[in-house]
Amino acid sequence: MVNQMSVDNMSQYEELKKFLLTEYKLTPREYKIRFETDTKNTDETYTLFAAKLRNLLTYYLESRLVADHKTLIELLISDCRSNCEIRADVLLLVTLHNYLCYAFMLL
Repeated sequence: MVNQMSVDNMSQYEELKKFLLTEYKLTPREYKIRFETDTKNTDETYTLFAAKLRNLLTYYLESRLVADHKTLIELLISDCRSNCEIRADVLLLVTLHNYLCYAFMLL
């Protein structure tokens, strides 16, 4: 599959990442489900598990075209209304992440 890419593009991380994500593209719903249901493996460190969750959440938000705080809030409300509940720990994680991002923007 990667042999479909030019040699120049393969040497560029972002191009390779973009190509692979396109080939193995998951739907926004699949990213959301994986994020909400993922559990830490026994041989996995908490740091690695957090990174995995961060990536799943990032891919979900990118697939839903979330570009700012306002869009994120609209997405959370939409998701909450669509399934009538949102896990408190997921909401806390997303809220904390956004607070930290906002705080760093102010520095």
